Amino acid sequence: MIKDQLWELIHHLNPTEKAYFKKNSKLHSVGSNFIYLKLFDEINSLFIYDEKKFGLILKKYNQSSRLKNYLYELILNSLESYSTTNDITLQTKKLINYAKILLQKGAKEKSKQFIDRAMKIAIENFDYQSQIEILTFKRKIYRVELNLEKVRELINQELLIFDILKEIYEFEALALILSEFSFKSGNILNKNQLNELKEFTSNKLLADASSCKSAVATAHFYAIWSIYYIIIKDPEKSYKYSLLRLKFGEKTNYFKVDIQSNINVLNNLIELSIILNKYDDVAKLMQKLKEIKVTTGFLKSRKLIRHTIQNLHFLLASKNPFDLKELSAISKLCLESNSNLIRIDERIEIIFSMTTLCFNNNLYKEAKRWLMLFFEEPVSNFRIELQCYLHIINLYLHNLTMDLEYVSHLLKKTYKFLKEKEIVGGQEVVLSDFIKLQLSQKFSKNDLQREMLLFKNKIETHNKKTNNNSLGKYIIYPIVKHEQ
Repeated sequence: MIKDQLWELIHHLNPTEKAYFKKNSKLHSVGSNFIYLKLFDEINSLFIYDEKKFGLILKKYNQSSRLKNYLYELILNSLESYSTTNDITLQTKKLINYAKILLQKGAKEKSKQFIDRAMKIAIENFDYQSQIEILTFKRKIYRVELNLEKVRELINQELLIFDILKEIYEFEALALILSEFSFKSGNILNKNQLNELKEFTSNKLLADASSCKSAVATAHFYAIWSIYYIIIKDPEKSYKYSLLRLKFGEKTNYFKVDIQSNINVLNNLIELSIILNKYDDVAKLMQKLKEIKVTTGFLKSRKLIRHTIQNLHFLLASKNPFDLKELSAISKLCLESNSNLIRIDERIEIIFSMTTLCFNNNLYKEAKRWLMLFFEEPVSNFRIELQCYLHIINLYLHNLTMDLEYVSHLLKKTYKFLKEKEIVGGQEVVLSDFIKLQLSQKFSKNDLQREMLLFKNKIETHNKKTNNNSLGKYIIYPIVKHEQ
C-alpha cells in the first residue's frame, strides 16, 4: 500500500522534533493557523496508516489539499530550523546566507566576518562543497574592492579544492564499481568478474594512502581495499584495512562529520571479527556501534538496521541462545517501519538470518514464515548466494514432510533459479549437481533421504576445504530418519 507522504513525514519525526514543531508553530500562528496544528495532531494519532481513516480526517477540513501542502512545508521549515543546531553543514550554509544578506544591505565588513566563520567550520569538517561556495562569494567582495591580487589568490585556492573534489569523486566511482560485486554477488564470482577485479586494483589511486589529497579520499582508500579483500575471500587483510580506516577516522575529525562512515566501518569490523572468530572484539565493537550518537531519523534507522544485522550474524556464528519474540520484533521493525531506509541486500540478509536461526533451532514453523516473506519479495539480483541458501532451506523443510510431488516441484524451481542466476561456485554447484541427479531419476522416500544425506556431507566437506566467508556456512542441515 502506498502511504500518504504527509502521514509518512509526520510519523518519521521523533518526539523531540514533533514537540519543536508544535512549539515553534504556536509562536508564529494566529487565529485560523491553528487549524494546521489540529490536522497535525489528528494525523499523528493515526499510528497505522489506513487510507479510509486518513480520508475521513481530511474530509473534516475545507480545502484539504491546500492544507496538506501548507502543513508539509511548515514541517520542513521546522525541521530545517531544528536541524541547523545539530547539522554542521546546515550551520555553515546559515552563516553563508547571513553573509550574503549583509552584503546586499551594504554591511560589507560584517559580511566578511560571517563568511570567515563559515570557512573555518567548512575546513574543520572537510566540507569542500561549502568551501567552493564561500570562495566564490569572497571573490565577489574583492572584485567590488578591485583587490585583484586577492581575487587571483582565491581562484588558486578554488582550483586546489576542485582538484581535491575530483579525486574524491574518482574514489567514489571506484567504490561504486566494487560495491556492485559485493551487493549483487555476495561471495560468488565468475571468471569474468575475477578478471575485472584484477584490472580494478591496478588503478593508480589505489597505490598508496599517503598520496591521497584529503581525509575523505583516504577514508575511501581504506574502505575500497577492505571491500576488495572480503570479495576475494581474504578476511585477514580486509580486517587490517578496516582497522586502519577506523583508527584514521578516530584520529582525525572525520567520523564526527561523517557518522554514516563510522557506522559502516564498525559494521565491517564486526562482520570480519565474526568470520575470524574474534568474538571478544565483536562485543566491544557492537558496544561502540550502540554508543554512536545520532541526531537524525535517517541515521537512527541506519544504525538500528546495521546493529540488528550484525547481532543476527553474531547469533548465527556463536550459536548463543536468543529471545525469538524480541528478535523477530526488531527484525520486522527494520523491514517494515524503516522500509524506505533499508537496502535490498540488507532485507535479504535479515530474512536469511532469521530463517536460518529458526531452521537451526528446529523452529520450522517460524522458518517457513520467514521463507514466505522472502518469496513475497520482488525479484532481485542482490545477494544471490543468500537467495540460493534460502532455496536450499526451503527444499530441506519440505523434505521433512516427504511430500514427494511438492519436493519434485521445488527441485525444478530451485534448479531454474540457479540456471537463471548463472551461479558457478561453492555450495551452489553441490546443490545444482544434487538437483540434476534427482530430476534425472524417479525416487522414493528412502532414495530421497539417502540423497539428502549425501548432499549434506558434500556441503560440509566443501566448507572444510574452502575458505567460505558466506553466511551460508552457518546453516545446520538436519538429518531426518523417515519410516521404511
